[in-house]
Amino acid sequence: MYKLGRQCSVNHKTVSVGLCANKVKQNKTKMKFVIVLACLLAVAYANEEADVVKSYQEVNPDSFKYEYELSNHIRALQEGVLHDKENWLVKGEYEFVDPHGKHVQVVYTADEHGYHPKVLL
Repeated sequence: MYKLGRQCSVNHKTVSVGLCANKVKQNKTKMKFVIVLACLLAVAYANEEADVVKSYQEVNPDSFKYEYELSNHIRALQEGVLHDKENWLVKGEYEFVDPHGKHVQVVYTADEHGYHPKVLL
């Protein structure tokens, strides 16, 4: 094993800090795509009869942005930038009409301190 000064543990194995940083970066990138995919799949599953009215996506190594709107008045947009090479700063919103006919909008931010939603009725 090579010792490069500092070490950390990944899956109960001691590895170099450089390997840890790469693993964290890979996990954050995977997490971003999983979240976006889960949101899109949830909307598609819940709204089988809706048509896509608007769809936009842009994915870069240090930023991303997507927006979509469906014919049943569901709309979502999200954008994020990689801040200080470790943490993502994300902001977005989504809106829909609930089963009782009320318009619901959620505006949120997410950062290294967590997810911060604000529900607007």
